Amino acid sequence: MGQIKSPLRLEIAKEYDQSAIRFLVNGIREFPRSFAKSQKTLFIHPDVNASEPPAPIRDIHWLCKLQLQAEKAQRSQDLCPLLRRKLAEYTRHLSHALGIEELLGYSQALILTQCILALNEDDSNEYSEGTSVLLEWVAERLWQQAPIQLPSSLSPRHAWLLAESVRRTIIVSLMLRSAYSLHTRNYSVRTPFVDALPFDVHMKLWEDGSQQAWGKADTGSHGAMMSLHEYSDALEHGRVYDVSPFAALILAACKGKEVSAITFPPASSYIMT
Repeated sequence: MGQIKSPLRLEIAKEYDQSAIRFLVNGIREFPRSFAKSQKTLFIHPDVNASEPPAPIRDIHWLCKLQLQAEKAQRSQDLCPLLRRKLAEYTRHLSHALGIEELLGYSQALILTQCILALNEDDSNEYSEGTSVLLEWVAERLWQQAPIQLPSSLSPRHAWLLAESVRRTIIVSLMLRSAYSLHTRNYSVRTPFVDALPFDVHMKLWEDGSQQAWGKADTGSHGAMMSLHEYSDALEHGRVYDVSPFAALILAACKGKEVSAITFPPASSYIMT
């Protein structure tokens, strides 16, 4: 009997318009710059940590500030050796991370590093399967190791921000994987794992942490959670009111479209976020 091989993974190849690819790539390139300036991105929130940020977040903030300075001096390539060493360091630490804070911190530090390295503006970069596998591994490890329940001692807002940070970090890791593939070889792949990721439609709570906003929001309401596939479909068909920057990137990554190309139906059919 011949050797039995593992079954092929179910993947769907997708090609997108160049304008949507540029929008997605440029949006992800902004993550390290945003983090350098404010210690916040569309997937990293400073209020997740009750006291000071964990070691990997402090470290990557310093690294992003160095990168921002290098960009202004037009010497970004000079930092690549350091970035590659840090990438290997974050990967090792992530392999042995214990607890959600450490796990999330090293995942986010690794992703920000890859936002710089994988989407290097040097167009001569060739596609590396290793980069794609690493980003998928980060998402799957965070998905598998994240706790099912959070401590009851956390406030509702803190618990939501922590859970949302995990969800967004997983999505961004796979979004970056897609953007990297599109940037280097003009096509990407989708898997059932990506489509089935849980998505919380209360997107405004990420930006507005006021008591008034939290008083109006019911994070436990029916319909607040849906799959990323359902949400990206709703975006594509114009059923999301007031599309946020994060949602716009999801639309580009999942559907290959920009918000400007969407036809919006009457407001009565919107998903309110």
